[in-house]
This record gives sequence, structure tokens and C-alpha cells, in this order.
Amino acid sequence: MTSHPPVACMHRLHSAACCRFAVAILLVMVHLLAVGNRVHAQADATVSITSPGEGQTVAGDLQVRGTVQGAGLQSYALYWRAAGDDREIYFSGGQEEVNASVLGVWRAGDNPPGEYEIRLEAQFEGRDPTGTIVRFTLADAVETTEREPETAAALPAEDQTLRQSLDQLAARARPAALAAYLARGMRFGLTVALIVLAYFGVKSVAVWLLGSRKP
Repeated sequence: MTSHPPVACMHRLHSAACCRFAVAILLVMVHLLAVGNRVHAQADATVSITSPGEGQTVAGDLQVRGTVQGAGLQSYALYWRAAGDDREIYFSGGQEEVNASVLGVWRAGDNPPGEYEIRLEAQFEGRDPTGTIVRFTLADAVETTEREPETAAALPAEDQTLRQSLDQLAARARPAALAAYLARGMRFGLTVALIVLAYFGVKSVAVWLLGSRKP
């Protein structure tokens, strides 16, 4: 004769499984919300270098221009290094917001012509460090002067302002788009989680009612 477990025992096992599943769903929801809030907070910050431009050829001392803005700004720092060199050298920084202006001046000094990069890193309260890197070529000053009448034409002030504005908009659009994408994903995940929890909740109540009515 086959024995069947009591209905009450089955109900307890089913309820325990539902509780574990519900706890797992809630933990996933909390994690998604934490990640979304973190990315949204970082999307409010703007950290960009507008000059020198990526791949630009320069000579001599270099004004590094850009933007560092955002709530809770603690400090920003500029570092440079030669291509292929693992050592970074700090050369400028600050603690105040900068909007499309000079962040620091890189002194070329006796550095030989070649490929270099400048890294800008900003620290905001309660966030991971936010940074950006621009790579450029340092040319010999004499060579650049000889080439200037043919290839080097300074942009008018209006064009420089337009370029800086476009760079700022692009810097803001990337993190904002990422935050919006994650927000949509979280809303979808929360909807699915609520539907699943509602299904198991109704099922648990139904099992409990059926079990309680049996003698």
C-alpha cells in the first residue's frame, strides 16, 4: 500500500519553497536598484577633455582644456605618460568645478617627440572615480613651425566654442543613455518579479485553503 505525505506537510514544503524563491527575487530587485542608482548618480557628472583633441599633433607646452562638473566633486587630477610607459606622472589638478576652461598646463620640457596621453580623473563623493583619456602626438617645435603655413590653420573662436559645446553634449549623452537603458531594464525586471510573486502567492493561498478544508 502506497503512503502519501500529509497535506499539511506538503503545504509547509511548498510554502518554504515559495518563501525562498520570493527572497531570491527580492535580493535581485535590490541589487538592480542599487546598480541603477549608482549609474544614474554617475550620469550626473561631466568629466571631459576638449583640448588637445584625440590624435592631435602639438608642440611645446600644452593647455589642457575641458570640463569637470557634478554634485559632490571632491577633486580632479591630470596625469601624463608616454606611449608604452606604465608610469603616470601627475602635473595638475584642483577641487573646484571647471566648465569648458583650462584644467592645467602640461610642460613638454625635454620630452622627445612621440606619442603621449593625458588622463583626467575626478573623484565625487559616494561614487567611483570618473575619468577620461586623450592621446596625442608631440612634434618637434621647428618641424611644426615649418609645416604650419600648409597644414596648421587655427580655428576661429566661434568654431572652438561650438566644438567644445558639442564635446560636452556628447560626454553627457553617453552616461545619460546608459542610465536610461538600465532604468528601462529595471522596470521590466520589477514587473516580471511582481507577476511571479503574485502567481506564487495566489497558488500558496489556494493550496492552504484546500489543505485546511480537508478532514
